Amino acid sequence: MESIWLLLFSKIVKQYYSMNKRIFQVKLSFCIAFLFILIFFHFPVQGYGLIIRREATITKQDTLIDVEKVQTIISKADSSWIESYERKIPKKRIIFKKGKVYHYKAIYISSNNDTLSNSFINIIATGDRWNEQPETQDLIYYEFPNYRTDSIKLSNHYINKELHAWKGKIGEGVIENIEQVWMHPIRANQYKFTEVAPFPEVHFPLQKGKKWKRIVNVIKGWGEWNGQTVISKYKISGQTTYQEGDIEINCWIIKSVSKCSSGKSKLNTFFNEEWGFVKMEYHNYENEKLVFELVNVEEK
Repeated sequence: MESIWLLLFSKIVKQYYSMNKRIFQVKLSFCIAFLFILIFFHFPVQGYGLIIRREATITKQDTLIDVEKVQTIISKADSSWIESYERKIPKKRIIFKKGKVYHYKAIYISSNNDTLSNSFINIIATGDRWNEQPETQDLIYYEFPNYRTDSIKLSNHYINKELHAWKGKIGEGVIENIEQVWMHPIRANQYKFTEVAPFPEVHFPLQKGKKWKRIVNVIKGWGEWNGQTVISKYKISGQTTYQEGDIEINCWIIKSVSKCSSGKSKLNTFFNEEWGFVKMEYHNYENEKLVFELVNVEEK
């Protein structure tokens, strides 16, 4: 395109070179101005941080996805090998939308039916990726406003005494996409045994009778549970309505059981696609009971 206008410019110069100087100057000024406009709008003009382009500006939409790394064994007649690939899964942030704060009451009951603790827990959604596994998980915070009182009351509690650190707040990872909702359990302070119980999770589409299995290998840092393999089996058993004060939520019931070297634990959850796990009821391998129940939700 530029070569055509340069050729035209040269022809005008030759044609009017011998003509009246005033007319030549007018034509020359016109061509220079036109050529400048052409170049200005075709090429990027950079300087003092400014970039101008003739092309229309296109704003790229956020195509946020979870990336799951998968390994599969390929077998042939005389050999086998492992192939790795990535699955890209469209992400959702409905339950764990930034600014949502879930307030739970937590009642922990001994095998003798004594109340070990009656406390509150907050779950805070950040809408940000979790640095430990940013490909698939978002960061949430668990807050324990009663942890100081509970730490005194339960200082001699016998489950896994190697884990004795008490915390007022911890960060954990959650998954929420079009295929599943999964979360690390509230596995700190007196609730630490949830590490070897079924993790709260659901797989879509939700339907009665659906089953799945999960295997978790416990890494170092978990005291007497180090190195254990936890095998959990899940089943959607039906639907129910969760009621707590002014809250009334339609839910799916997911029943699950896990086995590991320490013993058998159970988890029953009530799940709603907008509010998540509104109730989590544990029965651990020491025949203790722990119930988390949603009492309020804030959206900041």
